[in-house]
Amino acid sequence: MKPPILATWLLARFPVSESIIGDLFERYDRRPSSLWFWRQTASTIIACLIREVRAHKFVTFRAVLVGTLAVWCFSWLAVPAATWIIKGRLPEALPWALAGWTVARFHRHNGLTMVVALISCWFLFVLSVMLRGVFVGILTTSATMYAFLATVIPRFLAFAAFTLAGGLVAARPINSDRQPAESQP
Repeated sequence: MKPPILATWLLARFPVSESIIGDLFERYDRRPSSLWFWRQTASTIIACLIREVRAHKFVTFRAVLVGTLAVWCFSWLAVPAATWIIKGRLPEALPWALAGWTVARFHRHNGLTMVVALISCWFLFVLSVMLRGVFVGILTTSATMYAFLATVIPRFLAFAAFTLAGGLVAARPINSDRQPAESQP
């Protein structure tokens, strides 16, 4: 049996070492369990994301800055044009997908890692705004808290999904950039 295709596709796009991927495939060959493989894939990707962000702090800061500026610029440029062409909700999500695409393209070797770091920083910002609202007293009544949770959180999740989708479209497999050992001088 082959491991789940989507999980192996994700492993190829995040900076997971080939030896770890090989170990996962060997263990899967001995005891094929899709649930186990997905769990190992998720934990491996999370561990690699943390390692990459720690190793490249300046690049992570630059990716967050580029992604945030891209959302702002694309909101001013792309949304009016897309609204003129396409009616509906798509133009509203277009800047977020383009921001994910931009971050992944500008950071070739760890683009998807930087897209996830961008989404994580936005999540921390939304969380800090929510906590500030609780402590200042703006979100103390149940009606305002419910309105906040019913509007801001789903919109954030949708925009995060569009940003990740844009990054996935632009991300290239990490291992395909390496040349085979025979062709190296």
